[in-house]
Amino acid sequence: MANVNTAPQLVPLFFSSFGSLVTIPEPVGEWVWCLGLLFAGMPHGAYDLAAIRKSSVGPRRALYCSALYTAMMILCGAGLVLFPTPTVALFLLLTAYHFGTGDSVWTRGRARFGIGDHLAGLGRGLVVIAAPFVFHPAESWRPFAQIAHSARADLTTPPESAPTVAACIILVGICLTLARMLRPGTTLKHAGEEWLTILAVLALSAMTPPLFAVGVYFVAVHAFGHCIRATTPGGPAPARPLLNVWRVHVESLPLLVPSIAIVLVAAWLHGGVTPGDVTLAFLGFCVLATLPHHMLWHPIGTPQERAAPVRSVSPGLPNVGT
Repeated sequence: MANVNTAPQLVPLFFSSFGSLVTIPEPVGEWVWCLGLLFAGMPHGAYDLAAIRKSSVGPRRALYCSALYTAMMILCGAGLVLFPTPTVALFLLLTAYHFGTGDSVWTRGRARFGIGDHLAGLGRGLVVIAAPFVFHPAESWRPFAQIAHSARADLTTPPESAPTVAACIILVGICLTLARMLRPGTTLKHAGEEWLTILAVLALSAMTPPLFAVGVYFVAVHAFGHCIRATTPGGPAPARPLLNVWRVHVESLPLLVPSIAIVLVAAWLHGGVTPGDVTLAFLGFCVLATLPHHMLWHPIGTPQERAAPVRSVSPGLPNVGT
């Protein structure tokens, strides 16, 4: 994906300002996640099937990669049932890294980058994920406890020191971002956008419920930014970003429709097809799908490999331009 400076970066700032003036109830956050099922959120993940198909040499290879992708989801589901607390903790850490490397001005649109950029991306993601736990620790943990309970498992209750730990994690994230900003070659434009987003995320997390804060970032910044920049493997992205968003949504349909059906069935089994149940089912789906989704779009490699053909950290999954 090209490194496009996207307007969605300003969305958290707008809603944080709005939240400082008007109290946003928690059900509004649930509707943000329901919207994400149809727009940007689920489609940006459902596009993975098209990416695998277009990046694979022949249908047998595509089938093998799809089976491996599914196997990773099953493995994550087993981890949630057998080891719920470590699985949720690892999911949050992976999500922080995925959000950061996918959205940071220094890493988005690049298949490979150095350790400093990896850490900068992680720093941004740590702020996004940890901020709700500083201001609303119980509300931030509750959805995952409900998901684990639905899977016949129980999560460890967060300690009273959870906000302090989360604040320390944010401090680490800010330090990592600052260290990257001080490196030679950093432009004022890039530094300004990165810090503006981080400050907006902190304000959004302080002023609004966790589901709303993370949902707005997930849909408007991460997923929509992915749709803007995602390429058709083997070909350039359209010159107009909104055309690329449309293409990604259309090409995601073969996997998007069954994915939405799975979420709705899971919500119905949990209690009913209400916004709250759909949100929990969607979050549960993310716990299962984030690992293979990340490995498809963000391979791990050394800086020396930047100019080489992109190879997956998994021997089965192809890699595509991000």
